[in-house]
Amino acid sequence: MNRKQLLLTAQVSILIFFGIVTSSYSQDTTAIYSSLDIPVKGYGISLGNSRTFTGLRINFYDYRVQRVTGINITLWAPAEEKSDAIIKGAAIGVFWPQAKQISGLSAGSIAVAANDLRGISISLGVIGKGNCTGIQTAGTGVTGIKLRGITATSFFILSREKLWGIQTAGLGMIVGNEISGFQMAPVGIRGVSLSGISITGILLSSSKTMRGIQSSFFLLESKRISGISIGGLMIGNGAIRTNLIQGIQTAGFSILGDSIRGFSAAGFTVGGTKLIQGIQTAGFSIVGNSIRGFSAAGFTVGGTKNRNRRLIKGLQIAGFSVGSEGNVEGISIAGFSVFGAQKLKGFTLSGVAAGSNKNITGFTAALGWITVGTKTTEGILNGVSLSAINYINGRQNGIAIGLLNKANTVRGVQIGAFNIITSNPGLTKILPLFNTQFR
Repeated sequence: MNRKQLLLTAQVSILIFFGIVTSSYSQDTTAIYSSLDIPVKGYGISLGNSRTFTGLRINFYDYRVQRVTGINITLWAPAEEKSDAIIKGAAIGVFWPQAKQISGLSAGSIAVAANDLRGISISLGVIGKGNCTGIQTAGTGVTGIKLRGITATSFFILSREKLWGIQTAGLGMIVGNEISGFQMAPVGIRGVSLSGISITGILLSSSKTMRGIQSSFFLLESKRISGISIGGLMIGNGAIRTNLIQGIQTAGFSILGDSIRGFSAAGFTVGGTKLIQGIQTAGFSIVGNSIRGFSAAGFTVGGTKNRNRRLIKGLQIAGFSVGSEGNVEGISIAGFSVFGAQKLKGFTLSGVAAGSNKNITGFTAALGWITVGTKTTEGILNGVSLSAINYINGRQNGIAIGLLNKANTVRGVQIGAFNIITSNPGLTKILPLFNTQFR
């Protein structure tokens, strides 16, 4: 048989095949399941729209198929929007396979669609519709109700309820409820709760909780953040107000929340409206209603004006100032000033000034001046005050050393060039070198 005869035989065979298939659809409705099954009906190789089949099934397009076990190949798009078919084995569509359930391998150039998709799914377009379990890789996106397993797509992943496993997307992911496992997307990841490892370029957002290891180049936001958090620019208090940040968190610009606990490092500021506790460092400022632990800032460590639980306590170091509208307790070191409106307690070193409106207790040293009390309110110094000027509008209990020392009453001594005790009698009010209470 020469080459021309072979080509003619092949052409005739193709025409006969499509003639059999198309003739089956041109008959009455009882013939919609017409097919050529080899060797017996329902088993082996099927050409046409067989309703149930086990083996290799090839059809132009599927219509009201019930079950296929083996390999199902379709040459055209599905004839119906909804399918009740259950396919176990492999479902391959030149355009896209569609079924109620696909278990095994599924592949389609445009899409793979099933209410329940299990196994390995591959498409240049979109994969999904219902629940997806297994491995899914798509050129455009993967979408469904619940996605479990390994998912990779060039553009997006959308899940109405849950996303579990390992997922990567070229753009982003949006999930209506829970995200857990490992997720990476260059633009953004958004869900209700996140747990595991999440990495994104611009936005990592959770409306309720975020736990595990999370990183975002721009903003990381959630009501509650715990674990290891890395924000290129910000952590907390974006469009979602952050109630709690705990664990290890670093940000290029700011870390902001109601309460912050653990280790916090920010290029500019760490701020908490309620409590900051642990180890916190910032290039510019650390500001909170209550700050406890170790705090180091390039410019200031400060307590807010909120009247509830106003406290800075621990070891605090600032390039310019440490100050609170309430108490400052522990070891406080600042380049310019340390101030506790209600109480300054512990070991205090200041480049220029230190003071309290009411009470200083412990060792306090400043190159410029130390003040206790106000013009209208007397205060108390308990301990040692070492400064060029020690100005105590009230009672001094302890030692004051400086060029000028002033107090209303003294239970202790003043040592300096000029020593003033306003309650002393006569010439003893002002004495050089040394003074103490004489009545």
